[in-house]
Amino acid sequence: MDLFDDLEDFGKFDDVVSGDVRDPYTGLAAMRREQPVQRLDTSAMPHEESKPVFMVYRHEEVQQMLRDNETFSSAIIIDTFGDALGKHVMLGMDEPEHGRHRALVSKAFSQKALARWEHELIGQVGNQLIDQFADRGTRI
Repeated sequence: MDLFDDLEDFGKFDDVVSGDVRDPYTGLAAMRREQPVQRLDTSAMPHEESKPVFMVYRHEEVQQMLRDNETFSSAIIIDTFGDALGKHVMLGMDEPEHGRHRALVSKAFSQKALARWEHELIGQVGNQLIDQFADRGTRI
């Protein structure tokens, strides 16, 4: 059985039920004011029960957490999404392992490299994909 075999098809999206997901910023601003650190209910998540999981909404607290991997771990990413993302995704690594992997790929994500990607890769692929369906649309 694959990871998504037991999922049912989604029904038609209803933004009345789901909320206006086009503008998450109002809700995020409210969380920063009212509950900047939120403990999540993780009872249905596959991880060690002794490790609490938090959502942090303010920049200052996020920076503090990212700099303190003795207290805060990214391992929950692998525990939760490892089947979909892979067991060795950098997002779920803590130091020093994360730093070693980051050093290997950092040049590929420099400002100069990303500018080249935008022109040579992203723009071209985007245009090719749009060309595949553009003739089926209408002009506004």
